[in-house]
Amino acid sequence: MSNSIELINSLSKQGIVIRESNSDLGGNSKFYKFIFGGKQLVLKVYLGDEFRIRNSRDREHVAYQFLEQNHFLKLPKLIKEFDLNDGICLEYIEGVRPQNNSSTNRVILNSFSELHNIYHMNQCFDNATDATYSTNEVLNQVEKRMDVFSKTLSEEFSAMISVVRRLRTIKPFDFPDGSVTYSLSDVGPHNMIKSSKGYYFLDLEFFGRDSAVKMFLDYILHPRNNASFRDRIETLDLAAELFEIDLELVTKSIPFFAAKWATIVARRMTLDSPAQSLRDLKKRFEHFVTISLMSDSDEIRDKVLMSR
Repeated sequence: MSNSIELINSLSKQGIVIRESNSDLGGNSKFYKFIFGGKQLVLKVYLGDEFRIRNSRDREHVAYQFLEQNHFLKLPKLIKEFDLNDGICLEYIEGVRPQNNSSTNRVILNSFSELHNIYHMNQCFDNATDATYSTNEVLNQVEKRMDVFSKTLSEEFSAMISVVRRLRTIKPFDFPDGSVTYSLSDVGPHNMIKSSKGYYFLDLEFFGRDSAVKMFLDYILHPRNNASFRDRIETLDLAAELFEIDLELVTKSIPFFAAKWATIVARRMTLDSPAQSLRDLKKRFEHFVTISLMSDSDEIRDKVLMSR
């Protein structure tokens, strides 16, 4: 097993041109495109500390293999000839990022159904990274994430202290056992490619067994998933039909997941960002804090689920 630098140097010595992609598919990885054996390939190299790099590589590598074996084929192929300890190699998919529209939403919802079926045929895969099966686990994750910005964002940290204090007064509850499924965990048009052959999903770093309550709410709340009113209703319908997750449970869970998303946005605020991006992130943070402090069910539904 080699690392990405060794592979890049080896390919360069063979006269193969390696181009770093300017893709904004994610800030946790770098992407390099090259042609090998007549095929266009992509090298994905993980960023971060040694622990994160190793975990991300191992998780994504085995996730690609597991899903291929279970015939979930809406993925680029893993190129197994290149065995790296800090990255993976994939086939390059020529295409564009799909729009936030009903067609994309249906593809995503169909993937939820496929992953649900795979889970019931083969339950051997581990929990997803940050798998969540109760509101108490969500709050534990929130408090852990708050450590990242406790010393750099005093205003935001203080706001989150108030949020957690309020949510801790609510009696914790578990998510239904029947909602357990496999989840891609970070799903949306931002992690997809639309090609002439169809839609493909990217980024399996967090894949695994998880509650569909988390899967659906992360999809609905993700800042980059601007689904229409009709698409949100279609999403909720699938949650009810396939996983028997009722609207009341979704509504009760939203403040907890909004708090989690507030901490995710706050972490991004700690990174070097242009002034405009920082202002946008601050607005998103305030939006999620507002939702996490709501207590009226009708108000929560109107704000998050039913707004047109």
